[in-house]
Amino acid sequence: MSKRDEVIAQVEPLLAAEPALRWAYLFGSCARDAVAPRDVDVAVMPREGAYPTAVDWGMLIATLEAAAGMPVDLVDLRTAPLPLAGTLLEDRVVLLDREPGARHVWEADTTSRWIDFRPAYERYTRVRQMAMSERLDRERGRKGDG
Repeated sequence: MSKRDEVIAQVEPLLAAEPALRWAYLFGSCARDAVAPRDVDVAVMPREGAYPTAVDWGMLIATLEAAAGMPVDLVDLRTAPLPLAGTLLEDRVVLLDREPGARHVWEADTTSRWIDFRPAYERYTRVRQMAMSERLDRERGRKGDG
């Protein structure tokens, strides 16, 4: 059994036991079945008003981590930035789906917006990376002068 299959077997029943969740995905290195994932990335779409406090959210994370046996990065799809939501859909594994129609609408809308936004986002990240590299080069040059 692969690590991905093990994680799914451990986490899926816990997500199903959470009535406040509409749907959930496994994504990231574990979803891609990487050789040795360092953590488990899970994205959930809770019902409106669910998990109102950090303590509630933390309890869900702790439950998932105990089952997975490794750190869990839990993403709330209600508030996820578009670059994260758009990219996680590329390698998602559906773990829970109580509202398939709503999930499909959300996926189509998110994918459409991400396709439109992605070129600008990629340009922004390239320019930002170049600016950071130039700044580091200048800083290194100053340290070498002293």
